Amino acid sequence: MKLVLPAILQGVDDSAWRTKQGSIELLGTMAYLAPKQLSTSLPTVVPILGKTLSDPHPKVQASAKKALEEVRCQSVRICLFIKYASSQGLNTSCPE
Repeated sequence: MKLVLPAILQGVDDSAWRTKQGSIELLGTMAYLAPKQLSTSLPTVVPILGKTLSDPHPKVQASAKKALEEVRCQSVRICLFIKYASSQGLNTSCPE
């Protein structure tokens, strides 16, 4: 994840809308497929995705919205799992 994420974030800043859209979609897919790995990078990823919501291209905006929804969904699932594990006596914490 640490090797791939900088290249993906660079793609989000690209001037070509298709590159930007593809990078954003990849971040959403990563949130779905590897939520635990991506969770450590959320403080970096979420603000960048938030900025792309105001991109001039509507397809980039739509991809950003979908990716943020996926990140939120997976974050809630992780949080629920942590709370469940905590109720079972495991020492865990849920990020705010």
